[in-house]
Amino acid sequence: MKASRQLERVQIDAKTLNLLKTLEVTDTQEFIPVQLVADFATLVGTYAKGFAVIIEPFDSRLPNIPDPVIQLSCLDASLAMRPIFSKFQSVV
Repeated sequence: MKASRQLERVQIDAKTLNLLKTLEVTDTQEFIPVQLVADFATLVGTYAKGFAVIIEPFDSRLPNIPDPVIQLSCLDASLAMRPIFSKFQSVV
């Protein structure tokens, strides 16, 4: 199951890249927001557990001004540390 989820993650990134190539986009700076959304969707789709999506529709200090924020919060530190422990035998 993990391998298929990682493959899906790679496919999401590849689809974004293929779309930009197909459209013959040379100035990719304009599409950074699209890449950020694709990266966010990749993370949400890769891990079924251990993360929470936090949606804030407005800043509590200014409730009349819509300023939505979406955050991905890691609730399981072992997920964040796994790549480090796989590279290094000891971590101080």
